[in-house]
Amino acid sequence: MLYFAGESAMYEVVQRLGEAGHEPVGAENPYWEENAGMTFEDPDGWRLVLMPRPVL
Repeated sequence: MLYFAGESAMYEVVQRLGEAGHEPVGAENPYWEENAGMTFEDPDGWRLVLMPRPVL
């Protein structure tokens, strides 16, 4: 899980991931997508959730 200080900071990383050929995948837990998170899968199949802000 990576938390960012805002959406623009997160989307800069999302853009760089896309340029490197990584596409977002569906989150296993819908909570993350419901709270504006995006999930990417690493080469080992683990999922990394990017969140635009801390969830309280």
